[in-house]
Amino acid sequence: YSAPPRAVPAVPTAEAVLDATLVASVDTLGASTGGVYLVDPADGAQACVAARGFAPDVVARFGRLPADAPVPTTDVVRTGAPVVLASPAAMAAAYPPLAPVWAAMATEALLVVPLFGPAADGGVTRAIGTLGLGFAAAHAFDGAAQEFAAAVARQASIALERLRLFEAERAARAAAERANLAKSQFLASMSHELR
Repeated sequence: YSAPPRAVPAVPTAEAVLDATLVASVDTLGASTGGVYLVDPADGAQACVAARGFAPDVVARFGRLPADAPVPTTDVVRTGAPVVLASPAAMAAAYPPLAPVWAAMATEALLVVPLFGPAADGGVTRAIGTLGLGFAAAHAFDGAAQEFAAAVARQASIALERLRLFEAERAARAAAERANLAKSQFLASMSHELR
């Protein structure tokens, strides 16, 4: 008896990982909106790579944030610490210019946690993005809610790093195969010339 061949599981995309992160976070914690931003290593700006519950015009308006934008997600990336705002008053006090935006979106509480990854030089980890959750009512964020969001963010970070390593390995293998083919072609050509 031989077992039937097993299908090789498809490698998830970064988009699938981040969508799953949002679903787990938004649904489990009862958030009304969620977004994942990743830092562009070229200029430090952050791009919204996954969003849930936002109107398209909001995603368009806040889809790319300069590194120095005065918003929670850039503060989280800069400090590596979560931003927890449990009420409209706390949100308005921390980020006064955003109060009208949050009021228009009916967001009354906010939790933003960092996604961590390796530094460009392979050294100490750094914040590579954020997972942000908005709530339609003031929310007393207990330790369990914050820890759950942080745990989901850690898992997403690990999955993204594994995808990055997989793609790097795939690219290195393809380069090695091209080099091997070029070497074989060169040797075949030299052998022909020598004959």
